[in-house]
Amino acid sequence: MNSSFTPQWAGLLVLLLLVTGCGAAGAATPESSPYQVNGDKGTDTITVTPGEGQVVFDITSKTGMGRAEISRADGAWPERVEVRLHLPGLESLTVTYGDVEVHTAVPSTAEKFVDQTVLLPGQNAPTRTLDTRYEMALTVVDADGQTDIPLDDGYFAVLLPLDFREGGYTSFTIDWLDFYR
Repeated sequence: MNSSFTPQWAGLLVLLLLVTGCGAAGAATPESSPYQVNGDKGTDTITVTPGEGQVVFDITSKTGMGRAEISRADGAWPERVEVRLHLPGLESLTVTYGDVEVHTAVPSTAEKFVDQTVLLPGQNAPTRTLDTRYEMALTVVDADGQTDIPLDDGYFAVLLPLDFREGGYTSFTIDWLDFYR
């Protein structure tokens, strides 16, 4: 029986240890994101870009309609929470957090009037959000500088309302539809 230990065996042993997770202590591991994102369709892509005092969620939806739940377990949202919807139009957008439902619509015809309402617990009908803590700032961004709908290569940027950011909520759900079908 040959009991010699060759360098080839040592290399194989190191490889096996690394593959099975028994590597050196203190090895660098990727930092996990504090945000959890769950979309309802495999065709949608949602990316998270954190920054100083802000986070941006970019949503690209091939079907033009979808839903995503975004959460942060500690509820410590940054000052600026922005959702960018890469869609040609935005006929309907609903952001729900807790018992609050904020609805936005950007018509593709006539004037570019942004209709935004909030439905609060105990209300029978939604009310306008203009100049309230429920208002979501909305900006239309297009690569060529135009804001004509349908957008060629742009997105709708929505800032979550003050009420969400200051309310200690741990999650929100966003539902979108580019054009009514």
